[in-house]
Amino acid sequence: MSMMPGEGNEGNEGNEGNEGGGSGSRYSPAGPPTFRLVTKLDLIEHATPTYPLFTGRKYPESAWGAAWKAQVVLAEFGAGTGWRDIWIEDPDDSEEALGKEIMILLNHIGLNRPLRSAEIVGQANGASAYFGNVLDVDPTIRPHTWQVIVCAFTVGQMVAMFFKHRYNRARPGQVYPALAPLLATPSHPSYPSGHATQSWLTAFCLTEVCANLRKPMEALAMIISENREIAGLHYPSDSRAGRDIAGKVKHHLFTCKTFTPILDAAKKEWE
Repeated sequence: MSMMPGEGNEGNEGNEGNEGGGSGSRYSPAGPPTFRLVTKLDLIEHATPTYPLFTGRKYPESAWGAAWKAQVVLAEFGAGTGWRDIWIEDPDDSEEALGKEIMILLNHIGLNRPLRSAEIVGQANGASAYFGNVLDVDPTIRPHTWQVIVCAFTVGQMVAMFFKHRYNRARPGQVYPALAPLLATPSHPSYPSGHATQSWLTAFCLTEVCANLRKPMEALAMIISENREIAGLHYPSDSRAGRDIAGKVKHHLFTCKTFTPILDAAKKEWE
C-alpha cells in the first residue's frame, strides 16, 4: 500500500526523542520550564534580623526638637483653651490719634534709628534668639528653658495673627509713607505687634520659670517692641496691645497639659 510523503517516519522521530536514554518527545508535555522572579520582598519575608530588636521602646522625650514640641503645645492651646475670648481695646484710627502716633514715631526714628539699625534687622526674623543669647540657653544648654522660649514665640505668633485679622489695621508706612520704614512692610496688618506679643509672652513665661529673670526679660521685650516702632513698622499702640494680649494669654497657656511639664522642667534648670 502506498504511503503519503512523511507517513511511516513516526518511529524515526520517536528514536530522535530517545537520544540520551529518554522516552517520548524531546519536549515535556507541559512545555518549557517557567521561572519566578525573586524580589526584595521575598528576601525580607524570609530574613531574620542580624541584631536583637529593642521592642517596647518610646521616642525619648529629651530628643524632641523644640520647634516640633511647640507645635504640639500650639495644637492644644489653639483648640483647648478660651484664648479667643480675651478682650483688648480697639485701635483708635482717627486722624487725630494717628497723627499723634506718627509724631511719636518720627521722634523715635530721628533719635534711635541710626544706633539700632543693625539690631532691628537682626531681630526681624529671629527675635527668639535674643532671649537665648541673654540667658545663655540653647537646645543643649538648659534645653527646657529653650523649649519654653520657642513655645511662647510659636503661640504668640498665632495669637497675634488672629487679632491682626480681626482689626486689619494699616501699617504706619502705608498711612504716612514719609516714615520710610527701615524694612519692607510685612505682609500682614499692624495691630497688634506680633513681635511685642511674642516677646512679652516669652518674658512672662520666663518669669514663671525663675522670678529673678523678670526685670531683664521684660527689658528685652520692651526693646524688641520699641525696635519695631523705630523701624517704622508699628505704632506705639500696636506694642501696647501686644503686651496686653500676652498678659492675658499666658494664663491660658499655663493650663495646657503639654506645656506645664516643659515649664516645670525649666524651673529645675534654674534652681
